[in-house]
Amino acid sequence: MKTEYRHGWIGRLIALLESCPAFEFPFFAFFSDPSEQNNSPVGTLPALRERLNEDKSAFLVHAAGTRSATCNDPVTQSSPIFPDFVPGMGVPIIPVRFSGGLPTRGSHDQTRLELPLGSTGQDWFIGAPLYPEDLSGIPSKERKERILASIDNLGPPLADERPNRPDEDFSRKVESLGESLGIRPLAATLLAALQADPEGVSLAESLSADDFENGTPSGQWLSDLEQWMGKR
Repeated sequence: MKTEYRHGWIGRLIALLESCPAFEFPFFAFFSDPSEQNNSPVGTLPALRERLNEDKSAFLVHAAGTRSATCNDPVTQSSPIFPDFVPGMGVPIIPVRFSGGLPTRGSHDQTRLELPLGSTGQDWFIGAPLYPEDLSGIPSKERKERILASIDNLGPPLADERPNRPDEDFSRKVESLGESLGIRPLAATLLAALQADPEGVSLAESLSADDFENGTPSGQWLSDLEQWMGKR
């Protein structure tokens, strides 16, 4: 991810999850500044290379996130890390496509969304891995095109994709949590999703009651989470 996201809601949430004392969070995201990369990303990202080799990880590559305004547009952008850096790493690339969460191209609402339209559930499509040997020996531009095509070719044809049916029950739950806990909609959505698990219900109850064990790692973590959620 770009370094700028480290200080946004997603970067701060990842940092919170990684610091949770009750859970060992797996390696999830690596922040990099493209302006600091030269023509040899392998040489400028040693920390990432070491971590990937240590954990035997793979790259999940998906569409452009909030930069995608409609569900019918193909993926056109890719970090230079993927076509230029990965083939020399011995690490596979796994294409991922999210479907059903964006409006159609003809919709009048072209707002950049942080969350799926209408609180709907998305369909996830995970493709076959692209191994380093599949990408080595071909020009960088062709490698990039192959990576992007591996994403677009998953799931329904782009021209036929439509947003999934809005989840009105979930939307009401989000609104209720936001009002009862005094937290922003993004945080309420996350908490509503977590409540499908008993531990998520317990977390919501602790936040609602301000039931923290002061002076303990778990109590401090809950306090930090409350701050991230913007609780009033």
